[in-house]
Amino acid sequence: NPDYIFVLDRDSAIARPGAKVAADVMNNELVARTKAKAEDHIVYLSAASWYLADGGILSMDKMLADAERALGL
Repeated sequence: NPDYIFVLDRDSAIARPGAKVAADVMNNELVARTKAKAEDHIVYLSAASWYLADGGILSMDKMLADAERALGL
């Protein structure tokens, strides 16, 4: 029962045709019963920064901003 769920939508990062978006995948009974869902702590990460461009200074800045937003910093 996680306090937070961090979601990386790989398919949107690579523009995979016909893929379900992460929000649709996360819309299920199992996720609905979690503490993360109840407290609105499901965090959708910036797919391009986290999946495609990790290691660069600009993408690292975006990754840190995602984490800060999630934690309310």
